[in-house]
Amino acid sequence: MSDAADNHDHARWQGEAAAYALNALDQHELEPFERHLAGCEQCQRELAAMRTAVDALPALAPASSVPPGLKQLVMDTVHADLARQPPEAQERRPPPRRARPTITAPRWPIPGLAVAATAVIAVVAVLAVLTFAGSSGPKRTYAGIVSSPGASASVRVSGDSAILRFSGLPAPPPSRLYEVWLTRAQAPVPARALFTKTTGSVALPGSLHGVRTVLVTAEPRPSGSRAPTRAPIIVVRLS
Repeated sequence: MSDAADNHDHARWQGEAAAYALNALDQHELEPFERHLAGCEQCQRELAAMRTAVDALPALAPASSVPPGLKQLVMDTVHADLARQPPEAQERRPPPRRARPTITAPRWPIPGLAVAATAVIAVVAVLAVLTFAGSSGPKRTYAGIVSSPGASASVRVSGDSAILRFSGLPAPPPSRLYEVWLTRAQAPVPARALFTKTTGSVALPGSLHGVRTVLVTAEPRPSGSRAPTRAPIIVVRLS
């Protein structure tokens, strides 16, 4: 397949990756993207960079559910910014570079990656304003149990929104990331919240109604698992 064909095929997934980083894909969109993600190293690199961009933002209290039209907003932002780039910027690939003994700062692999990550940051910033402006309801913090000495974790619930806060976690193994799970009456289900940082916070998408326990385990990169494969490092009991 030619470079142009590769670029065209990959462009289909750039908006999907940005929406995936924001937990904005529907179930029927999620499964095809995760199948593509499992075999696409470029999308894996881009998604990791987008998550780094999101992690660098202040902790946000999420809306009770993904706002209607969020995915379309991300897609429109990505495609509009790509359209503003000159064609040669969209198609060109960086020439091979000689190895250097020094370590340089990370670079976006292609211009489209910077566009997609910018879309993620812009949309999350908008959601932050909307969420904090509309946040209401009782607030409660639940302390968690962490299996790593010196580490701590808690879940703060405010109305229909919740944030998992943590400090001093060990770094996950290179081939894994941390995945959040919610337990109601049955087996844990993915909360669609993934992270690699050791201190900070992550928003828990959706409502915690009926949730008894919030768990965190180390799962395979890049998209986690459908069921926990390791013992939890964090356990937070809500009831």
